[in-house]
Amino acid sequence: MCSTASIGALRRFDSPAGHPAGDPKLRKARWPADICWLKPGPRCLARRASAVASCDLRVHLRLISRQPVLLAAQSAAVRGEVAAVLFDLDGTLVDHAGVVAAALRAWLPSYGLSADAIEAVTPLWFDLEQRHYRAWRSGEISFEEQRRRRIRDFMPAVGALIPLGQLDGVFAEYLRCYASAWAAFEDAAPALRRIASAGLRVGVLTNGDYGQQTAKLAATGLIGLCGPVFASSELSAGKPDRRAYLVACRRLGVLPGRVLMVGDDHELDVVAARAAGLSAVLLDRSGSGSQPVAGIGSLRDLLPA
Repeated sequence: MCSTASIGALRRFDSPAGHPAGDPKLRKARWPADICWLKPGPRCLARRASAVASCDLRVHLRLISRQPVLLAAQSAAVRGEVAAVLFDLDGTLVDHAGVVAAALRAWLPSYGLSADAIEAVTPLWFDLEQRHYRAWRSGEISFEEQRRRRIRDFMPAVGALIPLGQLDGVFAEYLRCYASAWAAFEDAAPALRRIASAGLRVGVLTNGDYGQQTAKLAATGLIGLCGPVFASSELSAGKPDRRAYLVACRRLGVLPGRVLMVGDDHELDVVAARAAGLSAVLLDRSGSGSQPVAGIGSLRDLLPA
């Protein structure tokens, strides 16, 4: 059984032996008894171990030229046990990309688009979503305005020119299809249950409208499992502003250095979280290895063995 001290900060590495003892660089470390190993996958998986005699140091493993390399030991951020886990929502607990694709397939036939045509314009929808959502996140435009601009810029690609006064109504058409397609990843509920049963506090830190995000959690059956929801619409700032992470930690009643952030966005859920003093792990469901840092491929990888 893993201790809660070893739940956080996971890293993936390839090793012929599948164990630190298989590499001479790693044999030098004194590995404590609470090292946990993740379930076997396409590659060998290793859980963070508190290394060296103090058991306070974090060991980072990274695949470089197909060899696991000991990168760094940092004691300040990991002193003591992980006491709480903050999850991102869209792309982490809820299958946002899958939901959007399903919503477009349900909505766009009303504008005469075939299945092939819908598939062709789907990347444009995602591009516009990212562009205008980023402008809202930075405070340049309102939440409603980012929706209007997405419709304004997208509908010409499907052969429809929408008057400015009708943009809200057209977005509402899409929104109904989007809400009806909400679905959680199958590993989300089990991960939330297991982490809570390990005695850790759980919360959600998400950029979005509080009402919509909590409705999404309710519709997917996660609202009773995920703990408090910290949405940027209700905070003084959203991710990647450090205030978002610090407020979430404070409301959880846990120091940032004892909180693990888990999410699918490298900049928002890893880089910015670490800059605010949290531990962080990237969720890379694609398994493509194209992300800037190694991560985990499923929330199952967070579960104690």
